[in-house]
Amino acid sequence: MKSIRADLDLCLKWQDYRLQPVDINSDMNVSRWTVNRFGGHYDKIKLTEVDRLWSPGVYFRNSKSTQITQALLPLQYMEIWPDSKTVHMCIRFRVYTECLLELSNFPFDSNHCYFELENLERLRLHMEWIQTPDGNSQVRVMHRFTGYCQPIGFNTFHPLPKHAHFHHLNEDHRKSLEESNVFNNQSCVYGAMKIVRHINYYIIRYYTGTFLCMCICCIGPWITILAYPGRTILSATVLYAVIRVSHTGYDEVPARDVVSFYWWFWCVQFFIYFCIMEYALAIAWFYFAREKTEFHKRGLDTPDGHYFGKNGWYRYGGHLMDRFLHWVYGPIDFMASPMHRNKVDYFARIFLPSLMILWVMVYLIATVSPWATKYRYY
Repeated sequence: MKSIRADLDLCLKWQDYRLQPVDINSDMNVSRWTVNRFGGHYDKIKLTEVDRLWSPGVYFRNSKSTQITQALLPLQYMEIWPDSKTVHMCIRFRVYTECLLELSNFPFDSNHCYFELENLERLRLHMEWIQTPDGNSQVRVMHRFTGYCQPIGFNTFHPLPKHAHFHHLNEDHRKSLEESNVFNNQSCVYGAMKIVRHINYYIIRYYTGTFLCMCICCIGPWITILAYPGRTILSATVLYAVIRVSHTGYDEVPARDVVSFYWWFWCVQFFIYFCIMEYALAIAWFYFAREKTEFHKRGLDTPDGHYFGKNGWYRYGGHLMDRFLHWVYGPIDFMASPMHRNKVDYFARIFLPSLMILWVMVYLIATVSPWATKYRYY
């Protein structure tokens, strides 16, 4: 549940047959709105003292707080058409209303916000239209619609407590009491809007930058391990940039639960951490290969497979990796120059881009596909 602030111009129009003809020259505080006279009468009157006339008791039932916007004076006015006994009243409100937002697929989500108006006097309401701005840099209003909602109030003239018991009343009396408190099904109306987010905003500000950071990490295995200052600074700078962007993105998510936006940042950070670990493994393999070559020159037993067994899965996995790298790069002797032909780096040149593409495809299928099937322009 999210609280949304809205500045609303509420305009009500009704007919009150109790209105009597008004003498403009009397002491009633009215002003001429249209000066066309027909038979000595004004066709429209603007009333400055709105408390002088009856108005329907409507309220925003799903709002947390409502207040009339104040300028020099409260922003409200009333117009009267004496011939048709029609009254038109407009008031500017600032409403804090609750809007149920489903943000699990943020920012590929769409939500509906409702502004519910109910009349406690059991009068029939009808909302003709709702007009809202088209949106801002982050969200867009796709659709606006109105309808009727289920009244939940009680008759203010004949209140019926929820905890009342009628065991001592006969059936007809009990039914009459209940019917007197059943509201008109049209005494509650709502105006609603469907809100979607501008995906371009998030693509440009978050997804593109973090995706390029992953691409930069894929460049690391192509740099020799001898250039450790460059590779270290490259990885650390990319990681710092992603963390900064992630914290900015966290602040824009109006939810406390885990959303798909978080998963993107977490996986990008994990990918960069994985690139840093790859560089550490490349350095370790370089020293391991150099020691193994020296042991062979001395005719000593090599230390490879000491903890995992020389003929176990460790050796079998090494043979599989050699066969794969030879199939991709050709018959390269990785033991000849482990500094420049590092087996870990050569494997990471294939594995890291593949992992990145796989993750992006899974993310697109899980988040963008459901959004794309529901999203359409009106």
